[in-house]
Amino acid sequence: MENEAFTFWALFGRATITVKIVMIMLIGSSFWSWSIIFRKLILFRAALFEDNHTLLKPIVSNLIKVAYDPTLPNASDDNSLAVRMSARVKMMVSN
Repeated sequence: MENEAFTFWALFGRATITVKIVMIMLIGSSFWSWSIIFRKLILFRAALFEDNHTLLKPIVSNLIKVAYDPTLPNASDDNSLAVRMSARVKMMVSN
């Protein structure tokens, strides 16, 4: 019992069928997740080097600028800011 190996393959070999199935599913899910991450990273980098250098539609870009504009009142101080931003989002979705 003292000389038992604690390598991945030794532990996998001693595991029950349920544990083996779960381990295989976790490994498969990990590969699937990383493939999505790398694909999105490649697409994002390709979008950065497009001719117009715009990643967002202009209305979305303007909405983000409004949301983080330091000259506007703080959202906690001005309740109408949320109403204006909500209207802009609805307008963006309807177009």
